[in-house]
Amino acid sequence: MSNYQGKITKTKLTKHYPPDTVAAIFLLKNRHPEKWRDKVEVGVNVKLDRDQLTQIEQVFMEKMAQSRARQEAVLLERGITIEHGQD
Repeated sequence: MSNYQGKITKTKLTKHYPPDTVAAIFLLKNRHPEKWRDKVEVGVNVKLDRDQLTQIEQVFMEKMAQSRARQEAVLLERGITIEHGQD
């Protein structure tokens, strides 16, 4: 019902609601679970021998040392010193 220029008229009213994202997520997960699931399974089977593990460890330790050196250089450049406690 509306009042226009003193006349009461019957007016069709269409209400619009914002989309419900949670409902959309549930709809997608229930309709197409193979495409819209939270967990993605990846099948990988890797076998490494001791030499390969040692090589990976060496590369990791080198990268960590480089990272530590970069961090110390940045801290030194900014005038920040960190005292390491003696055990």
